[in-house]
Amino acid sequence: MPGPSSLIIRTFQTADAEPLSALLRNSLAAGEQSGHTTNDLVSFIGAFPIARNFLVAELEDEPVGLICSDDRLIVVRPDVRRRGVGRALVEASEQELASSPDGPLVLFPPHGSDGALAFLEAVGFHYDHSFWRFGLTSNGDATLPELPDNVALTGYEEADILPYIELINSAFAGHPTPIRVTLEQIEHNHSKQNFDPTAIAILRTPEGDMVGFCVTGVNRDVEPPVGSISLVGVLEAYRGRGLGRWLLLWGIARLRSIGIETIELSVDAENENAVGLYRSVGFEPVEEWQQWMRLS
Repeated sequence: MPGPSSLIIRTFQTADAEPLSALLRNSLAAGEQSGHTTNDLVSFIGAFPIARNFLVAELEDEPVGLICSDDRLIVVRPDVRRRGVGRALVEASEQELASSPDGPLVLFPPHGSDGALAFLEAVGFHYDHSFWRFGLTSNGDATLPELPDNVALTGYEEADILPYIELINSAFAGHPTPIRVTLEQIEHNHSKQNFDPTAIAILRTPEGDMVGFCVTGVNRDVEPPVGSISLVGVLEAYRGRGLGRWLLLWGIARLRSIGIETIELSVDAENENAVGLYRSVGFEPVEEWQQWMRLS
């Protein structure tokens, strides 16, 4: 079913920020975003100007919907639903991703939303796999073992930003759900008032080449604060040496050292090696996010 004749799907414009922020907040308040938190949406709203794969639906000169494949999110204003807006957003996003390394389009239906599932089925999407939020259920020993002689722990400095971006993208290139970050995204995150460079660990060779990293974070908008192992990655050539486990333990120890006991991370269920690693140090699944996509 084609969308209304006045419907335009376009990229984000600065004037969209206020109405789209209201759209997301209202959707969350209405219980339509179960699985997303206020902090999730605040982070997304703050990243509007630099978000990738972010399209806006404009109807009668007003932004009425959005889709962002990076956040697996699609939202349409309630009063214009069932008019082809959501379908048009999906089709435009898939067309954009067809020529991008970020495809295919994967969407996350909010927990318990029959309407979201019905929409995804109507546009030809099917459940593909799950993403898990893991919680650390053990307070066991997180003592760091010795690193191999040819690898050393270092901190992060802003002069590292370009090789750091290359490290992230290379480490996750073969991931079941690839991750790709840009200079604009990293600069945006590092410009935040609460950015702490000591929350990043980098492993290097004696020559100074980066081979692995761990990024931790803390959400202090909840009580008690929740720590996260945001990313752990090791270059393929350096895997199988225990570096991923070492970095994970570093992240746990780092969060505990600043008084954080509730620690979480997220993992693609298809990443069996990572799932096994996380379980081995006491992480267990506490929430499932279904990932839907079009079957090829």
